[in-house]
Amino acid sequence: MTGTRDATALEMVGVTRRFGGFTALEEVSLSIAPGTLHAIIGPNGAGKTTLFNILTGRLRPTAGRVLVNGRPAHQSPEHRRVAMGVARSFQVTSLFQDLTVRENVRLAASGRRLRRALSMWRPVEHDHAGLARAGEVLDQVGLDRVAERRAAELSHGQQRLLEVAMALAPRPRILLLDEPTSGMGVDDIPAMESLLARLAGTHTVVMIEHNMALTMRVADRITVLVSGRVLTSGPPEQIQSDVEVRRAYLGGELEGASDADAE
Repeated sequence: MTGTRDATALEMVGVTRRFGGFTALEEVSLSIAPGTLHAIIGPNGAGKTTLFNILTGRLRPTAGRVLVNGRPAHQSPEHRRVAMGVARSFQVTSLFQDLTVRENVRLAASGRRLRRALSMWRPVEHDHAGLARAGEVLDQVGLDRVAERRAAELSHGQQRLLEVAMALAPRPRILLLDEPTSGMGVDDIPAMESLLARLAGTHTVVMIEHNMALTMRVADRITVLVSGRVLTSGPPEQIQSDVEVRRAYLGGELEGASDADAE
């Protein structure tokens, strides 16, 4: 990657974030190329969630800049990041459990016109654009066969796929996924891995993920955070063989490292 603005979809420049006397991120610089899957990994408390919250506008940096497609965004709140084409899924499943799968995605598809989506006097069946988009996305993630089931009735693996579907619904160009396989059983992971591989060809994907084996298979580039600083960035084969990265994981096998995070 060249790191030039024209070749960067999402960029952090010297970002620091403090919470009182605690520095969660310190002078973090990060360049993410368009159309790639870029993974963020690191041991407990490395600052990964804080980094995601700054990228999505949930938090503002104490110092430094965030750019989305070359445009300054570090002072923009979450809803403006959505308008800039940034969407996020969360580590903890956050769905409308009593609504159908299709209705969850329809509401998400209306994210840029939320007032219209929640108009109680407007019949759902009149939202032709939202329903059409929901159908497209459910087919894309493989949930079209369970579209009329309540979200609460899905398996945990299916709920994680629904989270990604909801993030995709507003047609973002940049997709941030916070531990997409969190809590998934072994049998559910291949479906998510296949989806991640497909998304990387059509979107810019930034991912925090605890499953190191999966990360090494699907990521184009990996950034390692340790104690709020970037330890290194590079392709998976470079990260996997890096001595300092292995030390950061307390000498354990990188593929088996835990990646829980603390803000």
